[in-house]
Amino acid sequence: EKYNIQPTQENYIAVINSFLSIQQLDQAEKFVETEISSPTTEIWKSLIWGCKMLKDSERALIIARKAIRQDPSDVSVINLLS
Repeated sequence: EKYNIQPTQENYIAVINSFLSIQQLDQAEKFVETEISSPTTEIWKSLIWGCKMLKDSERALIIARKAIRQDPSDVSVINLLS
């Protein structure tokens, strides 16, 4: 806030990927839900990818629903689930 610098989507995804690289899916999801005021579909997709990587298909479906609600035209969300 002091320097009025806003994180970009790429910054957020880098943080999420850092959590996922150490298998902290819970922390990655918590970060998205508490630190990002309006997660983009790309951010949700990075979490879905992490769910797949860590074999949490139930959570991937829950997160996919959030991504689809945000952008129903983004078919890549469905592709990530397969």
